Amino acid sequence: MNKAIEYNERSTEATCASGGKVTAFLRWAGSITLAVSAISFLLQGLEEFVPGYRNWVISGFIVVLCICGLICGYLMQETRGARLFFGLATAFLTVQFTQIGTMIYQYSAPLSEDFHSALSWWRVDRIPLATFALIAAASLILAVLVVPTGFSMLARSQARTLSAGFFAGNALLMVPSRENFAMATSSVLLYLGLRFLTRRSLMRDPVIRTAEGLAGLAIMWIPLAIIGGRGFFYPDGWAMMCAMLGIGAATLLIDVRSSVRSAFLRFLAQVLGVSAALLAWLIAAQETLHRVPALSGYETLWIFLPLALLLHLVSYTAEKQASKYRAGAGLLAGFTTLGFLLDHPGYGASFAAILTGLVLTCSGLHHKEKTPLLSGMVSFASGILFNLKFALEFYQAFPWASSAVLGLLVLLLASYIDSRERIFLHKTWQAYQTLKSWG
Repeated sequence: MNKAIEYNERSTEATCASGGKVTAFLRWAGSITLAVSAISFLLQGLEEFVPGYRNWVISGFIVVLCICGLICGYLMQETRGARLFFGLATAFLTVQFTQIGTMIYQYSAPLSEDFHSALSWWRVDRIPLATFALIAAASLILAVLVVPTGFSMLARSQARTLSAGFFAGNALLMVPSRENFAMATSSVLLYLGLRFLTRRSLMRDPVIRTAEGLAGLAIMWIPLAIIGGRGFFYPDGWAMMCAMLGIGAATLLIDVRSSVRSAFLRFLAQVLGVSAALLAWLIAAQETLHRVPALSGYETLWIFLPLALLLHLVSYTAEKQASKYRAGAGLLAGFTTLGFLLDHPGYGASFAAILTGLVLTCSGLHHKEKTPLLSGMVSFASGILFNLKFALEFYQAFPWASSAVLGLLVLLLASYIDSRERIFLHKTWQAYQTLKSWG
């Protein structure tokens, strides 16, 4: 009898587990289908509806999602479905605010402005101001009701923080500007703000690490993803491309590498992050060279010195490979300044060599690494040697005075070394042995 009861209990548990997997699969499939429908609406749906109705489609769908959530919560007594529906309703609000932002841009843009050919399908004709005001008011009421409820159901303790980040991103979506650099800068600032909120929430509240909490975080980041994706469709979108590549690099190098345990995934994140960061700078450097005439003649320094700095910054996230990144940065910076000094001898080149040499030398001493130290010393010495021509010019103008000054300095140096010969030799030998032990 007991064995039969035990067998039935195990069978029931196995059946529940199997059912849980099925419902989880169905929820994922339904959520992905709705996400695809939202993307399809953003890309194609604007032309498939009459102007008087298409701006109400998403609002009506959000209401339907909320009604389904209430049915799950109150009639079926099933909280997972309720949380899912209200989370999807919150996410779909971003689609609605994207439409409102497009309409605001149409009101602010000149009537004669033509859309780029790649955006001809995205144009939204102006509607009467009264209709627009009604749509905006209805969307705002929906947002005030749905957003706090949705985030409370996903992560109650962080609902205010998530709602604030979500509203900030949607507010940026409605800014009536498509200027390349301004939108890229705003996106970077939004990323920094959202990342601050995310890091603070993750460190302070373990609830945010649950599946529902992570879903709330993902919803908060949707506006930034739409802004970045939208920026790629506009002509001359190099700044947005650089911003998105930089954001991707920072996420891969800082967040992804610190959260995954697999050595292969960490290596892959490192490679992809470094590649994205380097590509972002190369695009930015090339575009700014065409737009800033003052950089003419300094192309080598402008491209490669910041590239070396970027490699040095990446080294702080590389752990075991950090010394190699710093060595590569030191060699790149040293060869860049030395080569530029040889090709373009001048005061600017010598100053760049001296300054770069000082930075590399300090970096080598701080991290106790040979390659940056030696590269910095060579760069610094090359800049100093270039300026010795002033001494030669002085000698040619005043041969006897310069000879006298040089003779006095040599004698004083000899006396100084002779008086501290043992200390000098000991310090030199000690420094040499220390340098040999460095990596």
